[in-house]
Amino acid sequence: MIDRLVSSLHLSQLRHYSSARVGSTLLINMVDVSLFFLYRNIYGLDDIQTGAAIAIAKIAVGIFSLLLGVLNDNTPLFIQRKIGSNKFWLVLGSPALSVTYILLFLPPEGLDQTFLFRWLLTFNVLFHLFYAFVSVSYLSWMPKITRTEERTKVSKYQNIWNSVGALLATLSFVIVTGIHENNPVQAILLLRIVIFSYAAVQVIVFYSVIRSIPSTLGEELPVPSLKSQVSIFVRDRNFVIWVIIYGIFSIGLFMLTTLLLDIITIVLRLETTLDLAIFGIGFTVFTVVGFFIWETYEKRLGEKTKPLRHSMVMSVLVLISLAVVTIDESNLVITLLFSLLLGIGISSYFLLPVAILADMVEFAEMGWYQENLTSVSIAGTFNGFARISLNFIQSIGGYIAGVVAAFELYRFSGVVASIFLVIAFLLLRFVRIDVLSKETSQS
Repeated sequence: MIDRLVSSLHLSQLRHYSSARVGSTLLINMVDVSLFFLYRNIYGLDDIQTGAAIAIAKIAVGIFSLLLGVLNDNTPLFIQRKIGSNKFWLVLGSPALSVTYILLFLPPEGLDQTFLFRWLLTFNVLFHLFYAFVSVSYLSWMPKITRTEERTKVSKYQNIWNSVGALLATLSFVIVTGIHENNPVQAILLLRIVIFSYAAVQVIVFYSVIRSIPSTLGEELPVPSLKSQVSIFVRDRNFVIWVIIYGIFSIGLFMLTTLLLDIITIVLRLETTLDLAIFGIGFTVFTVVGFFIWETYEKRLGEKTKPLRHSMVMSVLVLISLAVVTIDESNLVITLLFSLLLGIGISSYFLLPVAILADMVEFAEMGWYQENLTSVSIAGTFNGFARISLNFIQSIGGYIAGVVAAFELYRFSGVVASIFLVIAFLLLRFVRIDVLSKETSQS
């Protein structure tokens, strides 16, 4: 079911809806930032197997993402009337996400390489499956309760919470790794406390939003057949191209996220827990500052294309500097400068695509309405298709991370990531991002 909006959420409700991202972000950032490092350096799994397990999980999850989106759009009518399709799947997916997260991070002791690889692969796949479960339901809820002029603001609030979650996750793992060097037993105990705490937070914040935010803001309208739903995005060439472009520049950024702890310790020479904490806090603060900068820039221009292009250029220049600048010892000024430029540069990657996808969903629904004079709900299907494509493409980043680690090419990781950003930048000319601009509406 989909509705035409007949009312609006209050600003406090938009902020509350956005706050749900902090829980899932705590979990996914713990996975993205620390899983490779944890299984390789603490649990003893070799580089290639660890990278392969991470990449395979992305591929496996991609297979299920479209199905999850279609299920969300085709939730039985009595469930939609009772609780709403998005809320229903979130109620089921949120606890399952936390359980698989706990099992992923805390494998049984004494496993050999083969069984440790199988454990990582199994629960990494399940974790990403339920993360897709939650993400597709949550993001496909957004077009039903927000208007296009609200979406960059909502995305900003979401990403502020994302940044809080990312900071907490990164600092937590930095502290754990710092303690592990001197006291492995105490480090594992602390890791258990962190894992269980974040798993609980994820469920609590989602259930709070489910209880307080309406499932829709308008009249419920019929949905088309499954065949018709799939045909909508298959025929939408612009949407398909955007997903491919989004996936390409995600490859480099996913690889960087996977290797982040290695990069900042080996390339930037940040060795102490204090150095790492300064980088983490600085990077988070500057990323949040970037959200406000790019949102203001987008509002001033009335479009999302130029801010995205300019941020990609900035990111490429910063990442290439990793290979050019030689750092012999940790330097506070260089650390803060790098975190400033990188944080602002890549913040648009987190800010704009969510709003762009919601706009494309609404635009596709408008096109269907004009052709058939009936409204359709395709938010779940579109988000599912986007996620299946992104996971397949991002899996390349997992393999690349394993290769970079195996050959210790950390210094050139920024150059590798920049290659994908440049390719994505060049391909932007073939996609229309601002589909709901005034010019589009008038045409």
